[in-house]
Amino acid sequence: MKRPAAVLAGLAIALTMTAQTVPGARAEGMPGTQGTGAGAGSFDHDLRALRNQLAPGFTYDYGNHIQYIPGVAVWGMKACGVTGRYDWGQMAVAHAGGAVASLILDHGPKWVIDRMRPDGSRANSFPSGHTTTAFLTATWLQKEYGDSLPWLCGIGYGMATLTAQQRILRNKHWTTDTMAGAVLGVAAAELGYWLSDIILGRHSYRFFDEFSYDTSLKYWDVTYWYSRRLAFDGRHGASASLQVQAPLGAHWGLAMRGAASNIDDTRAILSTLGGAYYVRQTAPRAEIGAHVLAGAGWWNNARGLGGQAPGTGSADEGLSSAWRADGCGFDFVAGLSAACALTQSAKIRVIAEWETFPADGWLNCINLGLGGSIYF
Repeated sequence: MKRPAAVLAGLAIALTMTAQTVPGARAEGMPGTQGTGAGAGSFDHDLRALRNQLAPGFTYDYGNHIQYIPGVAVWGMKACGVTGRYDWGQMAVAHAGGAVASLILDHGPKWVIDRMRPDGSRANSFPSGHTTTAFLTATWLQKEYGDSLPWLCGIGYGMATLTAQQRILRNKHWTTDTMAGAVLGVAAAELGYWLSDIILGRHSYRFFDEFSYDTSLKYWDVTYWYSRRLAFDGRHGASASLQVQAPLGAHWGLAMRGAASNIDDTRAILSTLGGAYYVRQTAPRAEIGAHVLAGAGWWNNARGLGGQAPGTGSADEGLSSAWRADGCGFDFVAGLSAACALTQSAKIRVIAEWETFPADGWLNCINLGLGGSIYF
């Protein structure tokens, strides 16, 4: 019972942390958007403001389809004779149990929390059902083929992340909705395999895959994360970053980053940076790292609050049709990170860094981030 209890304890902690920013449907939202479920100045508010500044007209619905691809891949590969970790019977029972668990874990909070979607359409935003399904099916792929095809499982989690990002860009979910959905999807898959072990009387369930992780090996690492930005002058904002680390030797290599960020709802910034990273193993599956990056950033002086034009009644009215650069400057980042390898292809990572940028003089800020990595 220790492993399932650990899953549920982690789930409870994650939901508690994300729910701290989740008011109900009648809560005060941004000016002109009362009841949208994100208070002005919150992490969700800042990331939605960034979405409104950069992609107000995003309408693509690819998340409706790619959420199922990892699950289809598992069954298709099994049908074609590709040997997985479990036999047909245990896999079928585990997937059925996981699907039922995901429905309960997803729809239960939707009814209880009653959070309004950012587009104001319905009060069932928290958590994201698409993201729950995407991480459920990605974990199925990991459980079955993580030993033999870790790179494929990394692609599965990449598709799940794209699904979560699409729900934010489509203005259907707040960022914390997708974070909770990711946790719930993984938890539902693990519960399904644990239940299949009990139902079929097996002793094959493993919460953590048995694998070795060694930072002296030359791993490529792709990390995507969201950060809370806290400026030294009291302003705040958020950022979304994608960083690729290419190994050149044991423990070190080149890092390349693309980031979109904002500060105090008045400035959106797009950055491209490059530099070096260093990692050192601290436990069998844990590492600490450091990085130094420099590059260029292009900023846009946004109008209104949260992408809202003055005098409009909605944050989705009066938005510009395209982002434009009002200036360019030097961007410098130095930071630390800690990561834990959860599978042969995926890590969870926390990041703390200092960034300086020439906006309104020199903008100095601390970025505190949380995200996931695919490594191979």
